[in-house]
Amino acid sequence: MNSVRILLTALLTCMLVACAPSSQNTGSTSSGDPAVVNNVRNEFISAFNTGDAAKVASLYATDAVIMPTHQPMITGRDAIENYNKTFFETFTATINISPVETKVFGDRALDRGTYTIQLTPKAGGSPMMDEGKYLVLMQRQADGSWKLTHDIDNTSMPLQAAAAQIAPPQPRR
Repeated sequence: MNSVRILLTALLTCMLVACAPSSQNTGSTSSGDPAVVNNVRNEFISAFNTGDAAKVASLYATDAVIMPTHQPMITGRDAIENYNKTFFETFTATINISPVETKVFGDRALDRGTYTIQLTPKAGGSPMMDEGKYLVLMQRQADGSWKLTHDIDNTSMPLQAAAAQIAPPQPRR
């Protein structure tokens, strides 16, 4: 049961990780400045690691879609905030993100890489680790800010390990 929770949490983390920066960006860039992506990633990592569901959600467009591993799609900023709120009520999480490819194309951006996450159940128990990969898309908004529009992650853990764990709580509606 714990394995499933870890896997699901890792998947959520992957989504969030996709937004978060790493201390080292070795990714390639295209016609735009990758600093905009790095800034959003850094804000994501900070908000995620402090368990701030509202701040995490604020980094997403109002109609954003996240696709966590072994979870249904979650659409909309409010649903993303509720999903993360439930997650942070259950776990203390620490995520590390390593971008592999970062490209900016005018008002759009792509960020792809890997993540590791440690989840510690707030109800007690041993910390759980997960690692995986992510892909996020971003878009410049009318006010000039950059928001995540699409976020997909998946674990690199074997399916057997995931099946042995419990699923994390479902988002509140």
